[in-house]
Amino acid sequence: MRKQLPLLFLLGCALCGTLTAQDAMITGIFDGTNSPGQTPKGIEIYVLNDIPDLSVLQVSSANNGDPAPDPPETTLSGSAVAGDYLYLTNSASGFQNFFSFGANQVAFAMNVNGNDAMLLYQNGVMIDCYGQPGVDGAGQPWEYADGWSKRNHTNGPNNAFDLTEWQVAMNDLNGCATNPTCTGANQSPFPLSIVLPAELTDFSGESTPTGNRLTWTTTLEINNDFFQIQRSTDAKTWTPLDELPGNGTTEAETAYTYFDRNVPAGMVYYRLQQVDFEGTSTFFGPISVRRSATDVSVNIFPNPVTDILTLEVPAASDISITDVAGQMVFRYQTEATDRRRISTSDWIVGMYFVRIRTDSGVRTERIVKR
Repeated sequence: MRKQLPLLFLLGCALCGTLTAQDAMITGIFDGTNSPGQTPKGIEIYVLNDIPDLSVLQVSSANNGDPAPDPPETTLSGSAVAGDYLYLTNSASGFQNFFSFGANQVAFAMNVNGNDAMLLYQNGVMIDCYGQPGVDGAGQPWEYADGWSKRNHTNGPNNAFDLTEWQVAMNDLNGCATNPTCTGANQSPFPLSIVLPAELTDFSGESTPTGNRLTWTTTLEINNDFFQIQRSTDAKTWTPLDELPGNGTTEAETAYTYFDRNVPAGMVYYRLQQVDFEGTSTFFGPISVRRSATDVSVNIFPNPVTDILTLEVPAASDISITDVAGQMVFRYQTEATDRRRISTSDWIVGMYFVRIRTDSGVRTERIVKR
């Protein structure tokens, strides 16, 4: 079986764990044109979780507008681990000659044409599909005759076919003897074993005195243009903060760091939008970072102060200043980032306390009036 470096898909808890309801998905379908018998035809399947016994997976084709077969036509065999790619085909020799490596399994269900739907089942329940059972694909936008279709990055699995999840290259394999040499006019090779344009081994954040520090590492980047960092206070509405350039295509491990310096106290959420050179996006995250009031970067200067005290706060705050006896000498509220100059000319010489109250707590700073 053909395997890439492990992928971190971050598809949500529905895909976490072992042998969940969706442990694999279709990532590609191809319709070769080589003789005899028009080979190779088949599908590429990506394994999301370890599957000790592949017989839990089944595949079928729905040909020429026929409904989905019941029961499924072909049961897979062997075992696989998360990150594996499985290849099913109609011809072992045709597949070997075209791709220069062996398929995992020859399956009757792979005797398809470019107008036929392909279906993936787990324990007899359809979990993913390409095309529409009951609809003849000839002339449909999803037709892949003499060509291929490839899933867009982390979309899927999806038992309700959605063409926006796919890139269709009809006729692109026409006349191609092998996949690597399929580069002539109106030809393009089937993109093997590629789902994510970037592979992340971690994405984490921490609160520091100067802001929230975000870090992530890639072990592979493919046509990676840039990462956009986005922030939210409710994990629903996202605000772009900044962009960091990617490294194009590289297998070198790359570490990224970003500081969000103007961040409110409390819980905030971050996600990454990875954008490739063709404009296709993939999201990673979200992650959460809790920032307490004591972490909020507050500037109070000069200290000691003679005439004018300047306060800078990066978030909504209730600010009060009291003397050593607890008497209030100044108070104000701000709904967002604020910079304020306060006259201290009529204050008596001595010590004062500045209390900054936010949604997550109270921070107290001591100043001296000369």
